[in-house]
Amino acid sequence: MKKYHLNELIFFIILSWLIIALPAEAQKGNPFLTHFHLPDGLSTHNWKFEQSDNGLMFILNRKGVFMFDGLQWENPGISGRPVSIAFTDRLFYCTDKGVGYLYQNEHGSYDQIILLESDETSYFYKFHKTGGGLFAVSPKTICLINTSEGLKIDTLYHYTYPGIFISDFFMLDEQMYFVNNFTDIYKFDPDGNSEIIATLTEGEDIVFSFIHDNHFYIGSSANKLYRFNGLTLSPFSLRQENYFNRSILNGGISVSADEFALSTLNDGCIIINASDGSTVNILNYFSGLPDDEIFSLGLDNDGGLWISHSMGISRADLTIPIRSFGTYPGLRGNLFTSFEFNGGIYAGTSEGLFYLAEERNYRRISVPVEPAPPLPKDEIKPVDEKQKTDQEESKEQVTDQEESEKQKT
Repeated sequence: MKKYHLNELIFFIILSWLIIALPAEAQKGNPFLTHFHLPDGLSTHNWKFEQSDNGLMFILNRKGVFMFDGLQWENPGISGRPVSIAFTDRLFYCTDKGVGYLYQNEHGSYDQIILLESDETSYFYKFHKTGGGLFAVSPKTICLINTSEGLKIDTLYHYTYPGIFISDFFMLDEQMYFVNNFTDIYKFDPDGNSEIIATLTEGEDIVFSFIHDNHFYIGSSANKLYRFNGLTLSPFSLRQENYFNRSILNGGISVSADEFALSTLNDGCIIINASDGSTVNILNYFSGLPDDEIFSLGLDNDGGLWISHSMGISRADLTIPIRSFGTYPGLRGNLFTSFEFNGGIYAGTSEGLFYLAEERNYRRISVPVEPAPPLPKDEIKPVDEKQKTDQEESKEQVTDQEESEKQKT
């Protein structure tokens, strides 16, 4: 009886292992997704995500800046039209009224403190974090807000040339750069001098940009991706070129030391291996996103990718070893039923009837085979008749000796 139960237990363990292992071999799975619905009154357009040290998310929405703890939403009531946010030791914001920050008073509510005021011709639109503070950028001015020594503000650069404006700002290896008129990249030093380093192809403008692995990535109006290393600007090749040709790139963000994410207006979000341009994951409607129209991307302190789309906000967990197998390549819609017929598997969804087919991708390769070199003639020695007779007699003597020993035994 004990042996029977032991065999039954072993069989159950092997069967369970097969049930778990077989799907894992068939599919890589997708990152685990969590979806958040926006409360009434908020726009579906979210432009930026920042997280505080205690895990509170600050979300730049079209209707204002909101705080979200995973369950509840709160509006701190920032006045003006929001443009950008950044969190260092506190939340800084840019609006059409200027640059300020939120201060939590002794009663737990938030007060607004204005640091820089905007005028009608120039308003601050971007932050860039740096050690000990952050840069605030307007079309005419670059300011440094020092947060390590109180709150000290220095004006580093001010443009006065008509028809020329600062459209972007970034740093590589502590070197400052800015972009003029969405096309030209300038190197900038603290003395106020600047020189042009690179420029986009004529007719192309910079649509979005992000930093990854000390490189400046640019998405252009021609739906192309470029990479700038501080000296040269070169095209960045993506492996799935056909997929990106039919997509409209509109954003990007670094998600790890080796990967970055690209967002599109019509094909979801794609995780890219920065070393070779290969696709790591595609997050779209087929893999669990509620919608393929992406507005913006953000990253929290735990490596979670926040995705803003027309149906709300989703968070992709890229770091935990949990994968989702709830979606299958080629299967569209909500799954209603499945059945097996004539050796095939069929699935009925809200989009129609599908069947499971094995995708076989073969590639012909050529393997060179070199024949073994022939032996030299002087090493080939025929066996003469006398040597052959001596070998046979030796074998017969050994056999007779073994037979004699067996009889004695």
